[in-house]
Amino acid sequence: MRRIFLLVLLALAFWGGQTLAKAATPHDTWRAADFRALNASAAENLRALLIRRQATRCEIRLDLLDLPEAPAYQLEISLNQRNYTFRADQLAPPRTHLRVDSALDTLTISLPDCPPQAQIRARLNGETLSASADGLPPAAPLPLNFVFFNTFEPAATPAQALRRWDAAHSGPRGERHGLKGLLDAAEQNAIPLTLLDLETPFALPALDALGALNQIRRMEAAGLLELPAVMFSPAESDSRAVSHFAARAFDLADSGATFTVSAAPQIAPQPDLTRAGFPLGTRRLLYENLIAHQPLTLGGDFQKSTWGTGEYAAPALAWLTARPYFSAQIGNFPLPQTDETRFDPVSTAALARLAQRTPSTDPRLTAAYADELLVWSRLQAWQAQPQAGLICETDWCWLSSLRFFAAIDLRGGKVTHFFSGADQWLAPSGQFFLGLSDASRWDFSKGAGADPGQIDGSFADGDDPLRRYQAEKGGATSLRLTAATRQKTFTLTARGLEVTFNSPGETLVALAVNPAERFSPGWDGRYRLEKLPGRVGFGLENGPMAWIQAPAESIRAAESFLDALPLLAAPENPNAELPAGFFLPFPMTVVRLRVGAGDLILLGP
Repeated sequence: MRRIFLLVLLALAFWGGQTLAKAATPHDTWRAADFRALNASAAENLRALLIRRQATRCEIRLDLLDLPEAPAYQLEISLNQRNYTFRADQLAPPRTHLRVDSALDTLTISLPDCPPQAQIRARLNGETLSASADGLPPAAPLPLNFVFFNTFEPAATPAQALRRWDAAHSGPRGERHGLKGLLDAAEQNAIPLTLLDLETPFALPALDALGALNQIRRMEAAGLLELPAVMFSPAESDSRAVSHFAARAFDLADSGATFTVSAAPQIAPQPDLTRAGFPLGTRRLLYENLIAHQPLTLGGDFQKSTWGTGEYAAPALAWLTARPYFSAQIGNFPLPQTDETRFDPVSTAALARLAQRTPSTDPRLTAAYADELLVWSRLQAWQAQPQAGLICETDWCWLSSLRFFAAIDLRGGKVTHFFSGADQWLAPSGQFFLGLSDASRWDFSKGAGADPGQIDGSFADGDDPLRRYQAEKGGATSLRLTAATRQKTFTLTARGLEVTFNSPGETLVALAVNPAERFSPGWDGRYRLEKLPGRVGFGLENGPMAWIQAPAESIRAAESFLDALPLLAAPENPNAELPAGFFLPFPMTVVRLRVGAGDLILLGP
């Protein structure tokens, strides 16, 4: 009896079949040449008719605006003089097949005996489209551009980078969101994208640390990604050179185009995506533009959109890819082409100045930390002609030997930058990013201390990092700083920088060894951190290492961005316990000290 039942099922499958699909099916070979009819009525659900012949059979596809998961329908198909009726509550007629795909909003019908020039009419729930099986498409494919800005900023710390890439709750509705969701959906569905502001010196190192650049290079090579050079404004043309520098450093293609942030494009906002993909309003807009053959740009402010949620973006792009009369393209969005065939070398100062900023950095912060330019100017003069000595100005002292250079800010009595020849050892966090704390905490009356979240230098007083010190020369390469009952001394020796304190207290050392190393593929894997009794070393494998030596009991902690790298290999977990280094800028390590009166701290190789 069971055998007879199975034979009956097989016969039904052969003679007539109906399949209901709730998820998008893999893309098959429907082409723009199969497009036969377009419904010009915006009020109707039946939008397009596609026909192709497979051997002696006709395959007919009806594209709808919306098809429920369990649709109730009555479909009548006429092929020349033969009529076929399909109902949701009945099996398909013999030797026919019907596939219902509610994810792609399509009905696909296969009919037998399809002669050349067959005339086909489809009537669905009272709406009709008809065409010849061998007719011509009623319209050329509609060019679409997917263009996004505000794609990946800020991303100066591991925490920021992971939240831009694959965050747990950063979407407009509190859902998972990040650039990964958009790139995965676009690559899966072969939809090309233009990301206007991704090619920057703060985004690319972070993407490399996330392991994301392989996908970006792959999509570029496949023609699925356009990354123009980024220029902050026409007055800052060197920002474009820095963008090119970063792109070349990471083996990215030169698109030949430039995006100027101060002239961001006006892209009409669209309703948010949902788990069903495009909302009905966007689907209607697509068909209206197809009828008028008016190219359309979708996208806009990425971080304010739902495009970064993969479970929304994937069904939207699958729906679009299934419709060959829409043609997503790159290169059609109006961007000025770069005139230069070459760019001048990027100076360390320009790189440091521009790598610390995102296109939306508050200009008041930039002004508050403008002394950074003075530091680089003094450093370059010393590197061009090293000499020992001490020069003090209003807020700064420059302490140097033939080998070492220290920039000392009297507002806090701290070393902001330290170099051994061409190798940088110390840096403030502001060299990598401005605006680490919430904007509500900024106090511009404090100048270079406007952002309390910044680490403005090394050896500052923990209880008052902006305490004003007076400078006094202590020797040819020695500087003594005093403030009320406080005193600290900085001395350059053959071993490095010796620092002594006359009072106990908390302080820190901000290590950033050769930070330009981060502008090369795999940079994060070349840094290493060593913790030994009384010593902490940070630097590059087969490269310079900077060591902090202090009484063993003085070293309280060593926090590094390296501690965060294992967390970048997975989506953000809001319940994970995060190391302090997760919130430090790339590529910083901070050594925290509790010094006693008379303690000597040595910074050396």
